[in-house]
Amino acid sequence: MKNLQAARDAVDLSAVSEPKKEAEKGDLIVGVLPDEIKRLYVVCLDFKQEVNERRKKARANYRGIRKLLAIITGRFNDQKYLVSKLELLLRILDTEIREEFPIIRDREKIAVYKGWRVAIIGSIYDSFKRPSDGGFFHM
Repeated sequence: MKNLQAARDAVDLSAVSEPKKEAEKGDLIVGVLPDEIKRLYVVCLDFKQEVNERRKKARANYRGIRKLLAIITGRFNDQKYLVSKLELLLRILDTEIREEFPIIRDREKIAVYKGWRVAIIGSIYDSFKRPSDGGFFHM
């Protein structure tokens, strides 16, 4: 993915399934994602799956002495780059969702549920921790 906007524009929302998980008791639904953010969500999810597949392949290919040799020669730098790129994409997604729904800007834990509904997880009076590595993906 060389250009985020091009990747986002290439997403056909009619060919994408929405998140399957229903909101849970105590979650506060604040709205529905607009199409532009839905596309970014899909780009992030696809890239996350690609990174996970590459990690599995790298683990299978590099064991023992081959792993040590790969570390020495820098073959794991690609994995580090992909993970940092994924983290950046997830931060952009998180920021865009929070910009769209100002009520959640100061909330730490949010989710996207079935129907592309955005929610604050748990009671709005509780304090939460921000989900790590894309905690709002409920596909």
